[in-house]
Amino acid sequence: MIAMLAGVGFSYAALQLAVMGTGMEVPEDVVGEVGEGELHESPVGDPFLYGEVRLARPGSQAFEQSWSAEEGDPRVVVDGETYRLPPPARWQGLMRVDTLEVQSLAGLPVVGAIEEEARDRLQPPYLVVVKALRPGDLVAMEVEGQRALDVWVGGVDELRAWHARREGERWPIVVMFGVLGLASLALGWRLVRKLA
Repeated sequence: MIAMLAGVGFSYAALQLAVMGTGMEVPEDVVGEVGEGELHESPVGDPFLYGEVRLARPGSQAFEQSWSAEEGDPRVVVDGETYRLPPPARWQGLMRVDTLEVQSLAGLPVVGAIEEEARDRLQPPYLVVVKALRPGDLVAMEVEGQRALDVWVGGVDELRAWHARREGERWPIVVMFGVLGLASLALGWRLVRKLA
């Protein structure tokens, strides 16, 4: 019975993804250029307005082997209006990501002060990753009042092309879910017939 329920679930997911796509669209409530503001020194790359600084082990994607912090003010000016941004981990699109591999965090802005804390979780070498907005970056946002709900970094035309490529890349997942669905349904049917 569980195999058949899993089969129905996988098959439904495959059908939804095939017909509807990811359901995401490039937001266009506010489209514009990020304005000037207070800049914060970055451990890698240019100073930024607001962003996420992450430490990880090179080549590791494990959450327990990383550290991250938001730096800067989440309120940024876009075409003369101030908006409060969601955390950088939720941004999408063509944002610039700066990386640097180092043996020591000493003297680096933001991460230099947490070297001892980082050592409890990670051992050198460290991969420093900065995902941030800087003056002049282009954004497309869905907003509610002065709060940005959805932030895509990049020009609208480039974002639409990027999104179209990502939508096209969904087909291997559709096939995988479809195969898992059919295999689960077949297994469930065999088990039901065997028990009957």
